[in-house]
Amino acid sequence: MRVVLPAHALGGLSDIFLRIQYAGDVARLDAGQRLLADDFYKGTTWEIGLKRFAPEALGKDLELKVTPLRKDAKIYLPRNAWPRFPLSGEIAAVFTIAASPEFEVRVEL
Repeated sequence: MRVVLPAHALGGLSDIFLRIQYAGDVARLDAGQRLLADDFYKGTTWEIGLKRFAPEALGKDLELKVTPLRKDAKIYLPRNAWPRFPLSGEIAAVFTIAASPEFEVRVEL
């Protein structure tokens, strides 16, 4: 899946976070051949702060990859974290991607 944020996305912000809800074994966010971040599925929203990657992440094509999680995988997840599997017995799906701003206010006393 391709993700693109405008080059000026950090304008006036302290940071910008990608919040990704997915189901699969492992998710990766790549900028070209460089891995920016990865996450092992645990049933929670994956958050990635993009400020530290700004020059190579903003205004460029990022690729989000999710490898399949098999229903019979020998991993521990809390019961409520297991996704709903299709009949194939494996899942690799992205449900939502949102960009959330982080603002900073400095107060001098």
